[in-house]
Parts: sequence; C-alpha cells; structure tokens
Amino acid sequence: MHTRIVTQSQRQIEYQGRIKPAKVWTGGVGAPLVLLHGGWGGAAAHWDRVWHQLAQHYTIIAPELPGVVADGSSGAPLATYDAYAEWVEAVVRGLGYESACFVGNSLGASNAWQVAMEHGPICESPRFLRRLFG
Repeated sequence: MHTRIVTQSQRQIEYQGRIKPAKVWTGGVGAPLVLLHGGWGGAAAHWDRVWHQLAQHYTIIAPELPGVVADGSSGAPLATYDAYAEWVEAVVRGLGYESACFVGNSLGASNAWQVAMEHGPICESPRFLRRLFG
C-alpha cells in the first residue's frame, strides 16, 4: 500500500554482489521519482519541504547517499560517481522499479547525471517539475 506520507525505512539491497543496508525515504503515489540529496546533510535536509507535495503525484524514493550523513549512519562514502550511480540503481531496482525519473541537488545532481550516462535504461526521459510549492 502506498501512502502520500514520506517515511524512512531500512532496506536491504544487493550492491556489487553483496547484501547491504540502505536508508531510504519512500511514500506517495504515481510514477517513481528519485530525489538525490547534496553533499551536506541527508535526504530530509534537502527534500522535506517538497517531498510531501511531490508525493501527491509521484512515488518518492529518497535514499540517504552513503558517506554523506554526518553521524555515519549511511555507511562509508563511495569512491566514484559511477559507484554512487550503481548504488542508486541497486536501490531503485531493490524497491522493485525498472525505471524512474531522477532529480538531484548538488552532489545528487552529479549522481543523477551519472545514472543517466552509465545506467541509461533505468533513467526515464527527462521531465521538468514546474511547481514545487503551492
């Protein structure tokens, strides 16, 4: 059951042949929309002002990128943008989606670009979000 409320949960994903934990915020209805945060703070710091509104039209997937959250709870940082792209793809596929739209801020935008360049089939054609507020 999908909810329009975005909540965090711990998921197990297969990444590089191993099962790894991933913290992911999810919720909403509609096509999957992956929100990738920047290099400071976590997903909530970047997206909590908009994700509940977006969840009215999209299924939100907002993973905590490894190595970014200051308390270390998201794991060790990954070495390359391609490693982040692989990890993001593993999260999306681990949640049962074959493709999604991606939105990124700062580091997250670089990761979204890398997903599109290196893992194209998972990245749907570009969409623009006209209104994030009201």
